[in-house]
Amino acid sequence: MRQMHYRLLVLFILSLGGVACITSSFAGIVHDQELAELEIVQDNLDLQKEWVQYRNDTQVRQCYQLFFVERCLDRVRQTYLKEIKVVRVQELAMHDRRREVNEMIKTEKDTLRIAERQDPKNIQERADNRKAFEEKQILRAKRIEELEERRKDSEKRAQQNRSASPL
Repeated sequence: MRQMHYRLLVLFILSLGGVACITSSFAGIVHDQELAELEIVQDNLDLQKEWVQYRNDTQVRQCYQLFFVERCLDRVRQTYLKEIKVVRVQELAMHDRRREVNEMIKTEKDTLRIAERQDPKNIQERADNRKAFEEKQILRAKRIEELEERRKDSEKRAQQNRSASPL
């Protein structure tokens, strides 16, 4: 019931922002547009929260000029909580929708990634790359062995060079 309430609230908020749902064939574009529109809604909600805070601060300042300060502050606090509750409910609904959209984007990217991995052309290319890498590793191991042999033989060659030089 609560989720249904949030979804209805989100639809109401989004309808105020002029959001139109498009078919899923343009899903990536739609999700990006919806995220942009959710950012606009978030900005509007932030503005509403700032105005609620401004009104609260103004009323609090006015309370200190009255005789019954505590009673006035209590009333101001009550109205502030009522006003901010409305904004928070809208924010919760908007955040839920944003999470859903981000999850949809993630699942779309995952399905595309899986489809790319299962493409026969990509499978063959990865196999070729793996084979080339293994060949390079074998050549590298051979070069390292040759280098170690040269280092071992370097003392012999140095001795031969010393004995062969006429000086």
